[in-house]
Amino acid sequence: MSAILETESRWLEVRGRRLHLHAVGDGPPLVMLHGGGADASLVSWGAIAPSLASRFRLYLPDWPGYGRSEAWSDTLRSADLPDVLERIRADLGIERLDVVGVSMGGMAALLHALAHPHRLRRAAVFGCGGLQDRAPYHALAWPVLHVPLVGPALARAQWRTYARRPGLLRASLKALLPTFREVPDELVHLVREELAQRRDHTVFFRWQRDEIGLHGLRTDLSDRLGEIDAPVLMLHGTRDLAVPVRYARAAAERLPRARYVEVEGGGHWLPREFPELSADRLAAFFAAADDDPAVSPGRERVALGAG
Repeated sequence: MSAILETESRWLEVRGRRLHLHAVGDGPPLVMLHGGGADASLVSWGAIAPSLASRFRLYLPDWPGYGRSEAWSDTLRSADLPDVLERIRADLGIERLDVVGVSMGGMAALLHALAHPHRLRRAAVFGCGGLQDRAPYHALAWPVLHVPLVGPALARAQWRTYARRPGLLRASLKALLPTFREVPDELVHLVREELAQRRDHTVFFRWQRDEIGLHGLRTDLSDRLGEIDAPVLMLHGTRDLAVPVRYARAAAERLPRARYVEVEGGGHWLPREFPELSADRLAAFFAAADDDPAVSPGRERVALGAG
């Protein structure tokens, strides 16, 4: 669907580098934040943006080093994400944000809510980062990330190989989309395009190296979630390998105004795995009145068929 989505380009400067945003649609503003790895704005949101654009003015930024945005000379860290989002909010002239994030983008939304609570109206997060003390692959990842020269070389080799060999990329994406019988050609093409044009193939590696420490993750928001008073919609798959579902369940208990939707069998990339569900829930949540059931705290379990 992203191939038929015609967007406007907007640019702003953050720390002396150009940051790109796609803009499309009419209605109240909604900022949508993609994740890390081989992601970019239209990669994560291309399947649901067309339907949401009929109800909202969508702003889809590319994080520094992703999509069309320039990479920073130093490391993009988790602590930088809320500052980038606040710069975007101010540039767009939005008084109070409605924001959606997937994975690292979800972490950014929650970090911004903690740093600038008066600037958030509502947030929705898919496979949200920042909810756990250790990564599932922590013991293996730490030495690879911190051995000098080895990690960057492996990162470059990995992304370049995926860009050139669609079969390997398809198999890797399948782990994020466990209900899919086959990963759609369109998604494989989008990811290959992102990796082929990316100037710095170490941007995600450097973020991981900063985030994954010897004894745990640098960003674990578990003890601070109770400070977020705005409504938060959480959608999480029971087969999410990056953020195991137990962490999402615990986070939903700590967030004072969480509406938690657990998708049976879903993986880490629900906007791509279940685009209709994702778009419908986002539209209902952000368009609802404050006293509407779509915004009220609660828990729900959804079972859907294979893609």
